[in-house]
Amino acid sequence: MALDWEEFGYRPKGTSACQLHVSIERRGRMLIGKGVMERLGEPTAVMMLYSRDEKIIAIKPVHPRHPKAIKLRTNGRDYYRMLPTVVFCRKYGIELGRTFIFDAPEIEDGMLLLDTKAITHIGKPRSK
Repeated sequence: MALDWEEFGYRPKGTSACQLHVSIERRGRMLIGKGVMERLGEPTAVMMLYSRDEKIIAIKPVHPRHPKAIKLRTNGRDYYRMLPTVVFCRKYGIELGRTFIFDAPEIEDGMLLLDTKAITHIGKPRSK
């Protein structure tokens, strides 16, 4: 009997470990991968923007003294950076409660663009 097998992986279709990786944990902390940080110029602070019409988040590197700067954090071991986003997500109605990764993060005009309509949920939902 011939079976039609489908391959499964946690990464969205067409991505690999060396490509851009951004996720938001169920508690609202954004994790930004090494490739993204390198392409953005290794910023220490960013500003978050949101397009309500397109439902796209933009992360823009800014000087740490910029009035709307948010400092990126590190866990000290890995190269990814952490960005607190829970208040941002609540303000713009971005549903938390389950970790998700962005399917196709892009960098355009020096900004990281994250389409909230193109995500893949991973892990278990947060218990209430």
